[in-house]
Amino acid sequence: YMKKASHFFAMAKWVVNENRKYIKLPFDNTTVTYPGVCENHKPITNQSALNEFRKKYHLPEKFILSMTRVDNPGMDKSNKWNPSQNPDTILKSFILCRDKVPHHLVMAGRKVKDYFLDNGYDEKCFNRVHFVNFIPFDEIQFIYNLSDLIVLPVYYESFSFTLLGAMACGCPAVVSTTGAFKEIVGDGALYANPYSPEDFANKILTALTDHNLRTKLRNKGLELAKRYTWENAAKLTLDGIYKTVRC
Repeated sequence: YMKKASHFFAMAKWVVNENRKYIKLPFDNTTVTYPGVCENHKPITNQSALNEFRKKYHLPEKFILSMTRVDNPGMDKSNKWNPSQNPDTILKSFILCRDKVPHHLVMAGRKVKDYFLDNGYDEKCFNRVHFVNFIPFDEIQFIYNLSDLIVLPVYYESFSFTLLGAMACGCPAVVSTTGAFKEIVGDGALYANPYSPEDFANKILTALTDHNLRTKLRNKGLELAKRYTWENAAKLTLDGIYKTVRC
């Protein structure tokens, strides 16, 4: 498909570079079309709505958020789990810093607890850990607004809608040093090695204990999120199509 395509639309420059590296094609006819922020993803001041959401999902008062995935309905049935979002580092890093903060960990995603139990973890590991199986997309902004920090230790991320939504809601983030995160968020997040729970634990502690830093990350995230609009994505897509047709 890449060889036959007249034009390539990528979600980030990082995607283009990765394709050049592994597919060995020049990708000269390329347009980077960063996705936009969902219009519902914004700071929420309606405390009654936030409280209702907290009650609905039995969320603790103070928590760190993980939006993760451990299964993929479209993959080979012989592979039961697909932990590409790296939930292990999230849980291990929380266990390392759990006694130093008042926060709980909320892990949202299907069958996440089943994955852990299937891979050698036990109930002792789940102290102050809450599992939320599924949150409809039109409600996600509430959990972003309620969380004090979102943690994304993904190994290989081309563009993170989760990070973008959290930023737009004013939720600070600790993210991987790998993938396209630095291109997307720049200095609007703290970075940690996804292969090191210790590094993530240290960055989580830093973010949760330094109020000024967390405020800075929140404000920077809100500012950066304004750059990502579907209007810009649509305009760039049309420009790329027109250019291709004219050629």
